[in-house]
Amino acid sequence: MRGRLKAGFDMPTGRFRCANRPRGVALCETLHPRRAPCGTVGCVTVQFLGDKPWPKISTTLRRRGPRRVAVAFLGIDGPHLLRHLAAGDKLVINASREAVASHATSPAAIHTLQSRGVDVRSLAELHAKVFVTAEWAIVGSANASANSQRSSEAMILTDQKTVVREARTFVEDTLRDADPISAARLDELRRVWDENARA
Repeated sequence: MRGRLKAGFDMPTGRFRCANRPRGVALCETLHPRRAPCGTVGCVTVQFLGDKPWPKISTTLRRRGPRRVAVAFLGIDGPHLLRHLAAGDKLVINASREAVASHATSPAAIHTLQSRGVDVRSLAELHAKVFVTAEWAIVGSANASANSQRSSEAMILTDQKTVVREARTFVEDTLRDADPISAARLDELRRVWDENARA
């Protein structure tokens, strides 16, 4: 067929393309064109974010919530990087004594987000980095920290409905396993931070 496109990954755009999609249509809902010809189930974006992914992460988090985030470390810059999180949004981090003592997670950053109405919880075993809005998910390696902005990171951004749903379920399940960070707990973490700043 004239003008037929090959299925596969398009390196210039960082997106998957479908063999059956009409020209001008973005992407197939399924990456297997023989299972569901393009046009029957809609279109999706799948994009790779390489170095310096935070501008795209922050822009994505501006989109319609609710927003659910699981990110291991919340540095001093975390509230700025997560500036679109607001009342009703939920965040799970690693706020263990070890994470705070090493200054990987900042009690001041936790307080700032809590003051915005964000539900911040802690799970010491957390290592994931997952960001979810109503329609988008980002999964990869970036913590909410200045170090992450300087590091070589790799993330995948998508609005594929199944992936978004499963990412949201993952964060919600992680939140249920996590502990709320009370005012008393936050005061304790501030002392841990300060003691190790003087060490």
